[in-house]
Amino acid sequence: MPAILCRKIILLIILSYIVCLANVFAQNLDTFAGVNASQNVEEQNSAQPKYAWLTALGEVALINVVVHTFDRFITNEDYAQVSFEDIGNNFRRGFVLDNDDFSMNTFFHPYNGSLYFNAARANGLSFWQSAPYTFAGSLMWEFLGENSAPAINDFISTSIGGIALGEMTHRVSMLALDDSSRGLERACREILAGLISPMDLFNRLLSGKAWRYSPSKNGENVYLKENFQIYLSIFNRFMTDLDHNRDRSNMALGLTAIYGASFTDKERLPYDFFIADIDFNIIGNQPTFAETTIVGALWGKQWEKESNAFFAGIFQHFDYYTSISLTNEGKIPYEFAETASFGGGFYFKRQKNEDNPPVFYGNIHINLVLLGASESDHYSVYERNYNFGSGYSVKLAAIVNLSKYFNVFINAKTYQIFTLNDEEDENYDSIYDEYNVPGNNGNTLFNIFSAGLNYRPIDYWSISVEQRFYLRQSHYKFFKDVLTNSMETRIKLTYSVF
Repeated sequence: MPAILCRKIILLIILSYIVCLANVFAQNLDTFAGVNASQNVEEQNSAQPKYAWLTALGEVALINVVVHTFDRFITNEDYAQVSFEDIGNNFRRGFVLDNDDFSMNTFFHPYNGSLYFNAARANGLSFWQSAPYTFAGSLMWEFLGENSAPAINDFISTSIGGIALGEMTHRVSMLALDDSSRGLERACREILAGLISPMDLFNRLLSGKAWRYSPSKNGENVYLKENFQIYLSIFNRFMTDLDHNRDRSNMALGLTAIYGASFTDKERLPYDFFIADIDFNIIGNQPTFAETTIVGALWGKQWEKESNAFFAGIFQHFDYYTSISLTNEGKIPYEFAETASFGGGFYFKRQKNEDNPPVFYGNIHINLVLLGASESDHYSVYERNYNFGSGYSVKLAAIVNLSKYFNVFINAKTYQIFTLNDEEDENYDSIYDEYNVPGNNGNTLFNIFSAGLNYRPIDYWSISVEQRFYLRQSHYKFFKDVLTNSMETRIKLTYSVF
């Protein structure tokens, strides 16, 4: 399929998704408050079918069979022409590092892992019960689904990244459902939920829940969760390459979801609180999938002191940033991913009156990055131009509400990943001809700083101006170091759904 046609199809799906999302949630603005998130999740999981674990495993295998069949017989991909000899070679050789492109290894593999995860969640298994299915599905694919050696980076990103994307999409898809609705509204709800989480829709179709009518309980939709907020945005991205003094303008759509409450004394389940940000470019030269970040609480504890509230916990992180050069001769401004990352987080708010927004709201996260990826200036093999590595990240955010109409916000993120290649030396060519290479010896420091002003003149609508700065410092052991600087101005119109 031509790249332009593929891009148009993706954008059409995105636009349809956002329109349906706004329509469905707008019909239920008053029902989002007062429903216990943990209780509802438990209600869903308590309806676990008999032999759910076996059904989920069968669906994981089915996903791999369908994808492999499509790749082998429809698109005729070389890697899908698998023989028994290839499978034997995969087991004998073991894991390597592959050379797929950046988006495939750091975004689409985790998305595929989310299908494995939600095959289990949709059958009533809990978060922790569902997690092993992403590992099982990934192992099955790596050893049986391709004729190339199994990739350890794919296994990690598919499994751990798939858990983050899977739990997020599973929970958000349930927000669109209402078994007491009928007709066109019911069809729209089911389709929207299926776009968000295909495996949830697949299982609802198998069980008949997709069309089965059930009256609401006490006038409430049992699928809805408390304190859920979603922000739909359209904004201009005025991007500038500071090293070459060149700029480009792009138009993008943004979706921010805040699920649950960080400050609550209720019993928590994993991902009862999470924040997800997704940006799509719709006009301009930048990649369609521009940015995806997820922060989900696995465990936490909240406490209060006078007008201050505190929350500390363990969090899972998934970050994906990508761009292309703004000039013909320039470097890529940034290309970075944090696909497997866990760490501690601390949240603080000062709120004198519960009827008004907090005067100050801030948080800090310190994480261990098990698997990350960053653009390389010297490594180039097949479709890969980036290094793999492990390291750490530190993230800070703060919002100050100046009045009921205005607030200011700042965000700062620092990532550093380290790449160790035992085979590289000063005489080693920059073009590698084999698998199992993490990249160039060295480390990459990637910094993002942003600050902005938000104005909310009327309910549900706001206008904001945000200034971002991106700095990448790549230090190489056997090559010249590289520094790239870029900035971005965002003018954004946002519609808030509560």
